[in-house]
Amino acid sequence: MGGFDFDEYQKTSFSNPAWDPFVREGFEAFDKNDLPTALEFLRKATNIGCQSPLVYVKLALAYEVQGGYYSAAQYYELASSQIKSIHPGHRYAESFDENYGRALYMMGQMDMAVPLLEKAALKNNTSPWVLQLLGQHALTRGDIQKASFYYEKLLATGGGQITYPEQLDLYLQLARSFANGKNTDKAIAYYESVLKLDPQNQEAAQFISSHKNTGNMDKVFEMMEKGK
Repeated sequence: MGGFDFDEYQKTSFSNPAWDPFVREGFEAFDKNDLPTALEFLRKATNIGCQSPLVYVKLALAYEVQGGYYSAAQYYELASSQIKSIHPGHRYAESFDENYGRALYMMGQMDMAVPLLEKAALKNNTSPWVLQLLGQHALTRGDIQKASFYYEKLLATGGGQITYPEQLDLYLQLARSFANGKNTDKAIAYYESVLKLDPQNQEAAQFISSHKNTGNMDKVFEMMEKGK
């Protein structure tokens, strides 16, 4: 991968004989998971003038893996204005919003992270953790509809990455949230999904039984009123 990225880098105006050897060494070390060496050479390149967004992203990723989220966010910011326009279709461009948002989230900068993660969530290949985080964030803010959107997408696209207990928990969270919001029809729908996964779930069975009976009685009273 380092060779491909170096070839991609050399096609740009950021390539320069003064620092290209450092970039090559840094990319090769990065692919070998020798992150200290990758940081050493890529920082040498940037210190003498290299401003390649590919180099910035590799520096950001290397710092992030080592827990240096502040430095990672700084390099993501340096790459943000050019990575998508100069390298359209590159994996770093495609995953940029998710990666930058993750670094900001790990720093505790949720207000800055959420807009980036929301952009990432619009892609078909969004990582499950992004959807789960955004769903939980929406629930804490009382936005049940948005939480439902993210959780439904997570359940639809997460595949084998979501365990049975996690699926059950997501449906229960949504059912309870809609129940608390007095949206009985939505709550029943999610509780029915709970029963499909856990037919013995008493919470779901009791809610559906009590509210469906209530709904039937309401219809009876409505018909009686119309007949008067």
